[in-house]
Amino acid sequence: MSVAARDTAGNPFAGLLVRFDITGSTGSAFSDGAVSSTATTGPDGLASTPRITAGPTPGDFTVQATAPGDSFVAGDFTVRAAPAAPQSESGNVLRDANQLYVFQVTQGALFTPSAAAWPQAEPGGDSLICLGICSKQNLPVHIADLRQRITAPSGFVFTHVAQYACFMEFAGWDQVRPKTSLSFRLEEGGTVLVVTGGLKVPASGPDKPFLGWGLHVKATMDAVPGPSSPGKAEFGQTDPVTLSGEILPTKNV
Repeated sequence: MSVAARDTAGNPFAGLLVRFDITGSTGSAFSDGAVSSTATTGPDGLASTPRITAGPTPGDFTVQATAPGDSFVAGDFTVRAAPAAPQSESGNVLRDANQLYVFQVTQGALFTPSAAAWPQAEPGGDSLICLGICSKQNLPVHIADLRQRITAPSGFVFTHVAQYACFMEFAGWDQVRPKTSLSFRLEEGGTVLVVTGGLKVPASGPDKPFLGWGLHVKATMDAVPGPSSPGKAEFGQTDPVTLSGEILPTKNV
């Protein structure tokens, strides 16, 4: 932060000692931890503060500039300390599972309870489990370190095809481009898919805010028609997301 000192003719005033004081209850201070600092104006009449570090408490604080012993007009500057976004040690991604929204995508509109759920298939038929993942904060979420385990609804097993893509909104998985293969392994006879490759969820906002997964599944030949017992999607320590599905009756030929 800089202030300019001018004489009565409006010319830069060099050599003036300026005192800066931070007041307020946010805990903000200059880079050395002090709340007061002095600087002398240069040939351009400017005097600058050291770097200001916002305190841990959100709110407004004031930086006051005065010229002790001189009749120059003091300046008060109001600054706002915003709440800090959760960050990783590297400072650029989130690593907290609680900062994720995870949901199953249905054939109808998102979050519509009456929409027909994926997957749906006759015994021996193919279908998809589609998941949407997005960030609660305006930062990408690094999920490589999170336990990512998907259990299929009863009557379904995972195939060896699983993909992901970034998208604006779900208009149907077949329409999402481009898709990238997901790294994973299958467990428990193919009923459980464990993700082994790390991904980053794009930041929220207008630039493709969602990460979508398309997990290909097949209904087993002995699956009983009707609603499946729920599966689940587990990400880190968050509560599992329930995954629904349905085995359709075999059509008579």
